[in-house]
Amino acid sequence: MSARTQRAAADAAHPAIEWDMRVPLATNRRIVGDMALACGLGAVIAFLFVAVVLGAQGEWRSLKPLAIGFGAAGAGFFVLGVLVMLVVFGNRMTMRFRVDAEGAVASTVDRRARVANRLAIVAGVLARKPSVAGAGLIAAGTEKAATRWTGVRRAVFDPGARRIGLRNRWRTVIVLYCTPENYEAVAAAVRAHLAAVPDAKRPERGSPIPALLGWTVAVVAASIPTMTLPWPLTLDLLAPMILLAFAVATVWLIPLFGYVVMATAAYLVFEVVSAGLVMRRNQFTGRMYSGFDSLDGGEWVAVGLFAAGLAFLVWFSLRAVRGRIRSALTGDAEEADRPA
Repeated sequence: MSARTQRAAADAAHPAIEWDMRVPLATNRRIVGDMALACGLGAVIAFLFVAVVLGAQGEWRSLKPLAIGFGAAGAGFFVLGVLVMLVVFGNRMTMRFRVDAEGAVASTVDRRARVANRLAIVAGVLARKPSVAGAGLIAAGTEKAATRWTGVRRAVFDPGARRIGLRNRWRTVIVLYCTPENYEAVAAAVRAHLAAVPDAKRPERGSPIPALLGWTVAVVAASIPTMTLPWPLTLDLLAPMILLAFAVATVWLIPLFGYVVMATAAYLVFEVVSAGLVMRRNQFTGRMYSGFDSLDGGEWVAVGLFAAGLAFLVWFSLRAVRGRIRSALTGDAEEADRPA
């Protein structure tokens, strides 16, 4: 039987199934585990971001209290999230699911959740809290998740909890929460639709995480020299932090952030060259000299590392915006929407 015939047979035997489900929240081990992971990773990533800056400045003693602070913040956000699930949502959120010949869709139809996401965006903007607005934007962007069957590497069935996880190369993209009445029918449909997809059409085997982590380490290492330039070329830390943040975001989120990296790199070059060309008078000899004239051999090495780091970041950003390097989010989106 050809792949097309097998697909047509699966479509005919398993018509579209659509249902609403009041999904448990605080008593759902998967949701609570995912939230704990998100809060933990958020705290770790934020700590590492600041730690890179402090470490580049030699402020090693500040790292321990900083780690404690970020750990406490992550735990606080987790506890707050559980309380919101219990108090605001009553431990339930209404979601709508659909499984058909094209793929699977999970949508949040709970009005309270949709309103809360938009209020978070507005509150974050009005209070000038980018983290709050960003969290609202992320939540609003995930109100609907969809994938074609060609974007699913495998399905994980949990009959006890009546849920089915659809995974791509490295993570679960959709969890289908089923009712006691329709679990078997949904599971059979998922198995049939996945079986009808040729292996060559599915996402590649192997996780992209090692490559993504490799690029992350590379862009972080390339950003560090921007924070260690000698006087009088020393830069204000804001621009190097922006460079680092958007370089990492280019790896994991949107390749177009590479344009911000390139613009910031150009600004840093302008700042360093301007500082290096400023003329000063030696108070003892009266001789005029530039910032570049005052550098010794070791300091010129630091300038060379700065130039090499920026050159790498510009090269990386150009490849990213041209589609030669895929971010984690872009790779997921392309796989989820891959035509049959």
